[in-house]
Order: sequence, then structure tokens, then C-alpha cells
Amino acid sequence: MEFVHKTKTGEEILLSQIEDRHLINIIKHIQQKAKEGWIIESGGGNALEHSMWYDREVYEGEVALKILNYSIYANEAIRRWEETIPIIHHHSSSNSHTTKANI
Repeated sequence: MEFVHKTKTGEEILLSQIEDRHLINIIKHIQQKAKEGWIIESGGGNALEHSMWYDREVYEGEVALKILNYSIYANEAIRRWEETIPIIHHHSSSNSHTTKANI
């Protein structure tokens, strides 16, 4: 099953249908949130018992990247890059090998 991206307005888009510019912006946004910290706030309560609770957690770095599905978006960008950019083949007298760019 293909990954579905959910926009801030609630619209759902298949990852393969996201425009390249939008995909790049998503990746940049996730990188920024991982650097700044991704804040998750939750709360609730019971009116009959007059009780309420609130929790706030901040995730940064690798943990934030994982929560925000960074690898899914990055791998899609790499897949698109590899489809559009030809792979360079080096030939030498002893052997030949392929070079791919690391993104």
C-alpha cells in the first residue's frame, strides 16, 4: 500500500502524486522541525470528576525525523532523482564501476 501524505488542511495525497517542489518543501519542513523540536500536545478531562490533564512532549533530531516519516519522503526524492539523472559509469583498464550521488 502506498504512503499517503496528509496536508495541513486535511487533504490526503498519494506520495507518488505529490509535485516535486512540494516534496522538497515537505523534506525541508521536516528537517527544520527536527532541528527546532517537534511539539506534541495532548490533554483531556472528565467534567463529572472535575479533572483535567495536559501533556507536552518535544521530540528532536533522529526521533523527530522518525516520527515525521522523514525516510519515506527522502527515499521518494532519491527515487525520483535516480529516475531523472543518468548514472555515471566509470571505465578503467582493470574494472568498471557505477557512481551514484549521495543526497
